[in-house]
Amino acid sequence: MVFEILYPLLFSCIPIFTFLSSNIKEVDKKNIFYIFIVNVIVILSLWFILTWTTDIRSNIISGIIFYTLIWFYTPWYKLNRFKSRYAYQYIIKYLIYAVLTCAIVYINFMPLVVTIISSLIIFLNLIYILSNNSKIDSKYIKEDTVDINICNSEKPDIYHIILDGYLGKEALSDITDCDNNEFYSQLKQLGFNIYNNIYSNYNYTAYSIPSIFNMDYFNNYMQEEELNSDIYKQDKLQYGFLRTIKSKLIFSLKKAGYKIMIRGETIFLEEVQNQCETVVDVQSSQSYVINANATISTFLKTTIISNMFMISKKANKDHASYLLNAFHELGNGHKLPSPTYSLFHILAPHPPFCFNSDGSINEKYSSMVEYPAYDKDGLEAYKNHMLYVNKLSIEALSKLIENIQEKNHKAIILVHGDHGLMMNNPDKPTYNTLLAVYKYKFDDDKDIFKNNMTLVNMMPYLLNYIFNTNIPILNNKFYFCDLTDTNYTNNNVTNIISKFINKD
Repeated sequence: MVFEILYPLLFSCIPIFTFLSSNIKEVDKKNIFYIFIVNVIVILSLWFILTWTTDIRSNIISGIIFYTLIWFYTPWYKLNRFKSRYAYQYIIKYLIYAVLTCAIVYINFMPLVVTIISSLIIFLNLIYILSNNSKIDSKYIKEDTVDINICNSEKPDIYHIILDGYLGKEALSDITDCDNNEFYSQLKQLGFNIYNNIYSNYNYTAYSIPSIFNMDYFNNYMQEEELNSDIYKQDKLQYGFLRTIKSKLIFSLKKAGYKIMIRGETIFLEEVQNQCETVVDVQSSQSYVINANATISTFLKTTIISNMFMISKKANKDHASYLLNAFHELGNGHKLPSPTYSLFHILAPHPPFCFNSDGSINEKYSSMVEYPAYDKDGLEAYKNHMLYVNKLSIEALSKLIENIQEKNHKAIILVHGDHGLMMNNPDKPTYNTLLAVYKYKFDDDKDIFKNNMTLVNMMPYLLNYIFNTNIPILNNKFYFCDLTDTNYTNNNVTNIISKFINKD
């Protein structure tokens, strides 16, 4: 009797502890406690409701409950990972679950055995949690700021829109039959100024974005204490995103009275999000319903509720749904009082390439987890996906400009990519990206940026223009990382990429 109550409860706790141990630096422990309490109440209620019949019936019902916990344990999006190099892990896990479920139903003594197994899994997770109980710690990051002119009576709102993996016009025309002129013409009609031959300094997001925000190269702005810290060594990529919000740019804007807001796809840890005035995570909202609690919303995305929803909507449409939500949020603007700095990081036209150019779903590429081969077919999928992202961008930017004009406060919109294509070699399409700028209520015709600029200098140019600061402009450097390298070693490829800028 005791074990018949205990083993479904233990099974249900496995995903909670697994979730906590795999996201140890990201979650608030009190939220895990709330999830645990709710889980206990739900499971015990189900048990008392369903086990009023015979032992065989209770075993069957308990087995069904246990099998549904597969959905708790495996986030829905990992159902598509059978195409990835990690597929064997999920195949093995599903087989184990199937065997255990059959054993629970048909073998009377198995509840005791499975209870022991479940307890062991939870125990191992607890050991890991207790030995890794430190969250992302920003104590090593000093508050480094530039002297922004606080006498400026009307600091502009800054809308910073990053379209992840947006390939620049020049490289796009080199490798595809698409010149992207229509999109550039539409941007110009909205009042944007387009800058040519803009390059990222890194070939992937986790170093490109922090270098933009710190207005320096990684090996320069990272303090020695940070490089030697356990937190950085355990998770370099997420620490890089922490270095986005805990950056020279954000410290400077906060000191000048700006409110910081993240909207769109939040690639940031909860610790990072806590540095912001407002966080809107559209990736976890399927009907424009926003859940501001990162821990709970992330856990809910691993539950059977999310799976049932995605099955009914077809899993390969989820990224498309996320993008529609993200651009919807972009067009909404915001209601916070000025001055505000709003960051929109949207995972497009980054893979998966879920859209065809007409907005229909690309069945072949929409569910791919691994980066596709950029052969002729892959480039065509990227181009078509980008063309529909262009349409969504123009619609959202048009609404955003309407909101800005209605608010009638000085504003600047930056739209740019963080790198080009995620190619496996340092080449022009890997670094060439988009940059477009819209200014509202600025009387001058002065260009903020320069053609042939790299992104590490984007914010120095911007702050120098807005606040008359004197931030130095850095020499161009380029770094390449083989993304299969778990140490994320960045190799200097300045000589290779500089020839494209000099040629352009």
